[in-house]
Amino acid sequence: MWLAAQAWPDHLKSSGAKWIHVKPVQKPANLAAAQQRFGLGIGELSIIMLGLELKADVLLIDDLKARNLARKEGLAVLGCVGVLHDAFGLNLVSDLPGVYRQLLASGAYVHRALLEDILKILNLPPL
Repeated sequence: MWLAAQAWPDHLKSSGAKWIHVKPVQKPANLAAAQQRFGLGIGELSIIMLGLELKADVLLIDDLKARNLARKEGLAVLGCVGVLHDAFGLNLVSDLPGVYRQLLASGAYVHRALLEDILKILNLPPL
């Protein structure tokens, strides 16, 4: 997994996880101009720019405006809800309703109705 250096706090950059690679975008000067043009934060824009530079298979990004821009640029996107859903499908998460409750309790901006719809489709108990 590649992370844009501009998007992550220092304590995450040095987590020691061997599967995390931190890389700065090639043209960081373009970030400020892109921020004014698109109205997104440095973190979202740097992830999109790095995704384009690396020809990433998929970007992990939740912000709707950033997701739309990434798709417009030809990038595939997946958010935290999609990651959790996929993890449940791979039996990496056993209690999806519980994980969704934790996600909501963390203050993440996620539509509760979306989570309820997913649980209903999967024939799982509601939140």
